[in-house]
Amino acid sequence: MSPEPPPAVLERILALRPTSAAQRLGDSTLPLLNPRDLARALDEAAVPLVCVPVPALEAIPGLLRAARDEDAVLGLAAPYQPEHRDAADRFFEALRAAAEECHHRRPVFLQAGPIRLTSAEPRGLQLRAEDVFRFVDAGFSLVSVDCSTLVPEAGVMVASELVQAAVERELSVEIAAPVDESGRAGAAALQACLEGFASKRVAVRFVRVRSTQLLAEGGGANLDLPALRELSDVARRFGAWLSVEEVGTSVRALPGWGPAGARKVDMGAPFARVVLGALEPDLRASLEVRAIATSIPTWELLAQFGDPLQEAPAGAREKVEALSYAEALELLERAGARGSATAATAFLAEQAGY
Repeated sequence: MSPEPPPAVLERILALRPTSAAQRLGDSTLPLLNPRDLARALDEAAVPLVCVPVPALEAIPGLLRAARDEDAVLGLAAPYQPEHRDAADRFFEALRAAAEECHHRRPVFLQAGPIRLTSAEPRGLQLRAEDVFRFVDAGFSLVSVDCSTLVPEAGVMVASELVQAAVERELSVEIAAPVDESGRAGAAALQACLEGFASKRVAVRFVRVRSTQLLAEGGGANLDLPALRELSDVARRFGAWLSVEEVGTSVRALPGWGPAGARKVDMGAPFARVVLGALEPDLRASLEVRAIATSIPTWELLAQFGDPLQEAPAGAREKVEALSYAEALELLERAGARGSATAATAFLAEQAGY
């Protein structure tokens, strides 16, 4: 584990925190940064940002300890919970408490969502926009939206309206890549999509693609790396980086994703399994069946409970924290993220401007 950054360096890094995050953190010295800055700092080294969708708040202390021990940048994603209006505040407070407890001084970022929309109905859009404001106000530095099930023109319109609170504060915006009828992401459709956002003056910083949308033909669970690279090239032409949401593919291939163009990787399955293992067998089985039937990731379903471990046996919370630490260590190592915190801090301390 590398030492913490010197006080003078840490002070320069803390000055980069988004205003809402800095205000919410008060006298905390946690470097909660905009992932745009972190991706820029690690771009030349082709090291992707690792982001973990958190299925239960008990995982956060273990995740932070793993990032500290690996000297790694880490993102934490709050799965969208439309029925829990205080979810953003509770998530932020859990992060602050855990960071203070383990004296975490490595760069982190907070992702809201992805917020997945299936309709352009005005009332629903208004409610989702209010939720985005709550995330932004709570200190999140990235808002992720997925309108890929809508026709492309409607998707651009809805997403552009939805992320205005983030755009106004110069926070990072992530959009889902459009897919064709076979469920595959393509470069031409992404080009048209990003042109639409540019026409509406929405600066997209990350383009999300599910790993299942980029499977190699006849390659089992491995990604089509040339296709990934092509999407990455399109995204870069619009000032964005490619983000891969891992869904059912081989994590053993993760070291190849960064060189192929992925600059952010969302990995929730290992941590969802940890929480599922703490639940009663009947509840666990029903959630697994529902995830398959709805194509909603298990970590998003777990988050809808607010506290999925409320009825779990004694000791379950401590076990989730410990196992999340172990899973995060392996994930950060496979992603090549060891040492990324020191590297990003050194870069941003000297090259904070644009």
